[in-house]
Amino acid sequence: MGKWIRNALLFSVGLHLLFIAGSVLYGMYLTYTYVPDIVEAYSSVEYMEHKVSFGTLPAFSGWDYVWTVLGGMVLYMAAVHPLLNRRRKR
Repeated sequence: MGKWIRNALLFSVGLHLLFIAGSVLYGMYLTYTYVPDIVEAYSSVEYMEHKVSFGTLPAFSGWDYVWTVLGGMVLYMAAVHPLLNRRRKR
C-alpha cells in the first residue's frame, strides 16, 4: 500500500511539473514570436483611459493545490496502476 501512495504522489507531482513546464515553454514561444504593431499601438489608449476595472482577481488558495494533487493521485490509482498491473501479470 505504501508503494501505491508513493507512486501516485510521484505521478501527480510529475503531471504538475509537466503542466508548468508546458506553460513556461508556451509563454517563451509567444514572447519570442511576438511582433508589436507600432501603427496600432495607440489605438486603445483612449479606451484604457476611460474604462478601468476595479475589484479583485480570484486566486488559488493552498487547498486548491492539495485537491489537484489528490486528484492526480486518484487518477493514478484508478487508471494507471490497473494498467501497469495487467501488463505485469502477462
